Amino acid sequence: MTTPLPAIAPASDERSTLTSFLDFQRTAARRKTEGLDDQQLHTRLAGHPSTMSIGAIIKHLASCETWWARGCFAGQDVEELDEPWRSGWQQPEGDWEWEADADSGEDLRAWFDKAIANANSTYSAAPTLDELSVRAWGSPTPAHVNLRWILVHLIEEYARHLGHLDLLREQVDGATGD
Repeated sequence: MTTPLPAIAPASDERSTLTSFLDFQRTAARRKTEGLDDQQLHTRLAGHPSTMSIGAIIKHLASCETWWARGCFAGQDVEELDEPWRSGWQQPEGDWEWEADADSGEDLRAWFDKAIANANSTYSAAPTLDELSVRAWGSPTPAHVNLRWILVHLIEEYARHLGHLDLLREQVDGATGD
């Protein structure tokens, strides 16, 4: 794993702090794919019934990035999204973003990188962290969430899955660390 982790300033404004922590988490997740071939990206945890793999987690995180930035915050409709999100989110059932066995590592990494670039572009256009999402989210009573909430939620989402990525990467080739 050679991509350097971004620095997080010890004292900065709220927006810079949140985006720095999110960028750190994103980079840590992306680093877990470095040097792995397609077969390694599709390896599942031995002896465990989960269908999770490094590739599936990366695809899921790219899906989260796309949903929160473009679907929720910007309010884009599914038809306005690129593939694989457009056709994936039109499927009637299932957790299609967790199905990555047929996806190449090149595609998974490209979707992840593009989702982050699109999200950063969307969020940077918002004047403040108090900016509300165009689309309401949640159940049983949907509500518009602000950009601050979305950024914190994404940090939480990455933190949850980085532990999974650590276990999977260590099983694949013994790599540990950030």
